[in-house]
Amino acid sequence: ALQDRIKEMETTLATMDSDKLTALETLQGEQLNRETEIKEHYEEQIENLKQVQIAAEREVHDLREKMESLESREQQLVDQHKEEMKKKMEEETTALQDRIKELEFQNELEVQKRKEKDNRLDGIRTVMENKLTSTISQLKNDQLNTESELMEFYDEKLEEAREKQ
Repeated sequence: ALQDRIKEMETTLATMDSDKLTALETLQGEQLNRETEIKEHYEEQIENLKQVQIAAEREVHDLREKMESLESREQQLVDQHKEEMKKKMEEETTALQDRIKELEFQNELEVQKRKEKDNRLDGIRTVMENKLTSTISQLKNDQLNTESELMEFYDEKLEEAREKQ
């Protein structure tokens, strides 16, 4: 009976060992499946991240090209604006120089007119001075003649008065 009992226990132990082994194999299989799933999940995540990185690098590259294009366009606009401003300044400078020449010419004409007017006035003044001098000389001569005639008249009257006396 003890032998049977030992055999029975050995069978039970063998069954238990077999169950344990089966359970261990099942657990190992499940763990392997989980590890495979986790590995696949991480590999998928890594692949997704690689795709995101590639897309980001493409976008960065595109943005750099756009930025370079914008900078180039900005420089073109700045250069164009500078050229337009330079041209405008040259036009304004030319217009101002032309206006200065016109004003200088008008000023020269005015100066010439003033000189002519001054010369005419000087001529008129000279003529008037000559006439005045001539008139004064004539008046002095007339005065001297009148004084002389008066002196003669008074002398005659004095003579006559003396003779009557």
